[in-house]
Amino acid sequence: MVIGVTAAHVVRQFAHDIKNEQFQLNLMNEIVNDLLDRVICISDKLDLATIALDDELVERLGKVPLSMWPPLPPEEGRGIMIAGFPGVERLQPEPRKISWGLFTVLGVARTVSHQQITWLIEPEHNIPSPKIPTPPPQYPLGGISGGPLVSWFESDAHLVHYRLSGIVVEHPDYAGNTDLPPIERLVAVRADTITETGRIIEI
Repeated sequence: MVIGVTAAHVVRQFAHDIKNEQFQLNLMNEIVNDLLDRVICISDKLDLATIALDDELVERLGKVPLSMWPPLPPEEGRGIMIAGFPGVERLQPEPRKISWGLFTVLGVARTVSHQQITWLIEPEHNIPSPKIPTPPPQYPLGGISGGPLVSWFESDAHLVHYRLSGIVVEHPDYAGNTDLPPIERLVAVRADTITETGRIIEI
């Protein structure tokens, strides 16, 4: 079994919406109508939820999940990767076709507390001509909640590996209000409270 991880408020919103609307849930090109039955554990306190994904489903998705366990928080000032699907990038170029507009960014962990990891867009620390472009100022990140924050680590033998570190739970939402200060702060809840069975330990 593969453990899927997202934000609790994403699952709660899905449960609310599905009561009032008739729609189907897709993971990539796979229809998953039993998502709520797959929930292993949910913590509203930490805003984390874990979901059971069987090996056959993961294989059909054509994705390779992170295999290093357990999750580890990054070190402050070290590199992280963040991904998600902001609503502003969701486009429908033609009927029955949707472009989800995957958002990815390389950054540095600003602060790491016992529960959270934060990242700031700091233009003075941008890498010139990065392979993954830095978001423009006041980029609307609404929709990336539940996305992963992944950290990379280097062993004493200089071997690099990647691990899940957190799940995005809070981000700036300018909603067209350009009067807000241009300080962009993203918050992820640490994922090292998740056990190998998918249970979440509230701290």
